[in-house]
Amino acid sequence: MTKTRSSARWANRRRKQRRLVRFGGATVVLLTVVAVLLVAFPVRTFFYQRDRAQFHVETRLIHILLESHLNQLIEIAAQLSSRSVIRNDMVQVREGRISAAAYFESASPRLEDALLASPEALGVRRLDLEGNAVAEAGLAEAIPTGVHPDPDSPRILPMPGRSNSVGSLPETVIVTHPIVHPQHGPLGHDVLLLSFGSARSALDAAMQGGYPTEVRLHIPGSQDTEEGSASPGMERHSYQLPSGLELVVGRSAGYVYGTSNRQLSLIIAVILVAGAALTVASLWALGLVHERSVAENAELSDLVEEQTAQLRELLRERELLIHEVHHRIKNDMSVTRSLLTLQRLHAESDEVQASLADAESRLGVMAEIYEHLYRQSDVGQVHIRPVLERLLPVVVSSHPSTGSRAVGKPDTIDLAVADVQLDRDAAIPLSIIANELVINSLKYAAQERQAEIRVELYLEPYTAESSTGSQEMLVLRVSDNGPGLPAQVVQGDLGFGLEMARSLAEQSGGGLELPAEAGSSSITVRLQV
Repeated sequence: MTKTRSSARWANRRRKQRRLVRFGGATVVLLTVVAVLLVAFPVRTFFYQRDRAQFHVETRLIHILLESHLNQLIEIAAQLSSRSVIRNDMVQVREGRISAAAYFESASPRLEDALLASPEALGVRRLDLEGNAVAEAGLAEAIPTGVHPDPDSPRILPMPGRSNSVGSLPETVIVTHPIVHPQHGPLGHDVLLLSFGSARSALDAAMQGGYPTEVRLHIPGSQDTEEGSASPGMERHSYQLPSGLELVVGRSAGYVYGTSNRQLSLIIAVILVAGAALTVASLWALGLVHERSVAENAELSDLVEEQTAQLRELLRERELLIHEVHHRIKNDMSVTRSLLTLQRLHAESDEVQASLADAESRLGVMAEIYEHLYRQSDVGQVHIRPVLERLLPVVVSSHPSTGSRAVGKPDTIDLAVADVQLDRDAAIPLSIIANELVINSLKYAAQERQAEIRVELYLEPYTAESSTGSQEMLVLRVSDNGPGLPAQVVQGDLGFGLEMARSLAEQSGGGLELPAEAGSSSITVRLQV
């Protein structure tokens, strides 16, 4: 009886031990699963965030490098298109003083010399406003014939090509740059074939030893963009580049997160084998990985800051050069104006003196604009109100009307000018138009009393037919207290000054509005801004 009870007691104890082992094993398995859930998923998220941040820093470096090279290519195209001899010759071709064949023979050798001065320049084709080739040099035959230049700004077009090291970066790019004469406006375009080898070499050096990376340059909305965005399994970053290009840097997700995936697999395996004890070790390893990630990110951040500082220094030097150019232009105009003044003082004919005085005034307008550009930090924008407030009273005092000389009283001018900020290409025509209209008022103002001139400048909204929204029109109105314009002027027989003002207004997308009847003394000019 005792033995039976004892055997039953030990059997019961063994059953309890087996239950305890099973419970202990289930508990260890459950703890392991909980450890995997509590550790693996946060670690995976952290690693992926780190890899994405590191990949973003690398793509940002590529963006800065390519943007710098593209800006250099635009500068090369701008230097070629801004030569005064080129622009003056094209004006003569447009006016028929030089035949297209003669210009082709004379301009092509000069383009060859210009290409030799720039190692990146491989070929150039010069087009007039109708898209006809008027000169070419270098590998001009490699330039596609269907290039459509932007009429207002430089444009960069990538050429097709592939490279195993830097994705699909082209070997060459097409850069179109408008040729604009300061007085005659747009004359044509230069279409240049420029080597992209330096950028490719720099990227090869920067990416050497790294993971395979896809680097694409394309025009937003093109077929190449749609095909690139459709490929799965890629991590990409997009950046805007000069002249409307888009840079897309991509890398396979397996390369971006490969290190994290391997580390995560190791952590899970260690947790499954070692259980709770290795959970502490995995947290310690996580700390080491975090420290390494912080160090790598700090190193990359230092590199980005160094590259940014270099780019800022280059930008500062470029701005200093632009300021120096504006200063020299202003000085050259001042010298030219002084020469005209001396010539006017020695001229015997009143008509010649008047013409030279008008030329002095027009040069003064442009010199005043460049003076403001030289003195302000933003060399591309001009506040027009201080320019007109400084310029127009000088015009009135230096061109006294017949009435002011007769009565011995000075002419007066009242300015109601809005503080509008314009770019340089709009500020110069507007200032010249205002100068011409004020001089015109002085000519036709009151003959027996001093002239009283009022100048108004303001913005008014308008809706264009081809636009979906409202835009603004810049309105310049000049009026005086005189008897008004003669009948022949109202009927369309304009003098040189008014004809030039109308031409400049039409080039700016506006027009010149004369009074409907003779005797009115108000002239209105509208310009698009």
